[in-house]
Amino acid sequence: VSHIGINRFTVEPQTQDIAMLLERIAAEQQATTTAQELVLTVEGLPLLVSVDEFRISQVLGNLIGNAIKYSGENTTIAITANRSFTDVPVTLEGDRWAAITITDHGIGIAAEDQQRLFDPFFRAPNAKTKASGMGLGLFISREIVQRHGGHLWLRSAPEQGSTFGVVLPLVDA
Repeated sequence: VSHIGINRFTVEPQTQDIAMLLERIAAEQQATTTAQELVLTVEGLPLLVSVDEFRISQVLGNLIGNAIKYSGENTTIAITANRSFTDVPVTLEGDRWAAITITDHGIGIAAEDQQRLFDPFFRAPNAKTKASGMGLGLFISREIVQRHGGHLWLRSAPEQGSTFGVVLPLVDA
């Protein structure tokens, strides 16, 4: 967080297939829970992006980990990766984007808390009793995604779950 504040936070991008990276992270996260099933759907291969593998792995691991943390037992968490971004609530120029979504059926987030969710140290009131945390994961994740030229967004409603999405610019092979 201090490196972000003084603009010393760097990324070292290399061309990666985001689908392969997501598959690895989903498998790692599935190994941490038996209470939820992670279902990964990938379309439109290859999904080549220029990313810092370590940093983007942090983002995806954080988003999937949050979905696990805030979802009830015996639920499914849907993870998708594709080139379809028509349902993305951010303005994108051009059509060269990889879209990743993580959808849970957990506690959800009230509309009045959604923008503040990306502020450092903010935690939604309904999350405080569900799990521990410092309120830094989404702040750091958004910074990482933005430094890759992408966007991090969410769509949620209390008791109806959440969808967090990441869009990243595609690159040529």
